Amino acid sequence: MADGILNIDGFSWSLLKYSEEYLAALGSEAADARRKAEQETFKLYHTRLREWVESHGGRIWTTVGDCTIADGFASIDEAVATAKTIQRRLTDFNVFENAIQTPLFVRIGVATGVLPDVPAQERGETALPALDEAAHLQKDCPPRTGPNISRGV
Repeated sequence: MADGILNIDGFSWSLLKYSEEYLAALGSEAADARRKAEQETFKLYHTRLREWVESHGGRIWTTVGDCTIADGFASIDEAVATAKTIQRRLTDFNVFENAIQTPLFVRIGVATGVLPDVPAQERGETALPALDEAAHLQKDCPPRTGPNISRGV
């Protein structure tokens, strides 16, 4: 069996964060509340993502900003099932746990392959054909948050 690799990218997440100029115009109390909501939402998203990946037997290989790479799935079918779970569960996350009141979207590329066990600090710099394939596929996938995901994986 071939392992599966997921490249999970937060779609347009940088646009969700308010600029420092905008936050300054809100006033300190509202700005602090917004910063806290952003931090809590993104931290909880990464926690949930780890849970969803691990529930399918995968592992988080690295996280860089809003991009996460996961591997270790028993088969490519399990990797695809994980991608579908992430997209389906993200809908509930946006409704019940997202504190910024703007939905998070993701794009996911799935490829076969095995990622090496390199030190964590080197993983963001590692270039591999299978990883590149998953990343290129992710870039061509439309962003999804909900149940209509058949074209998004």
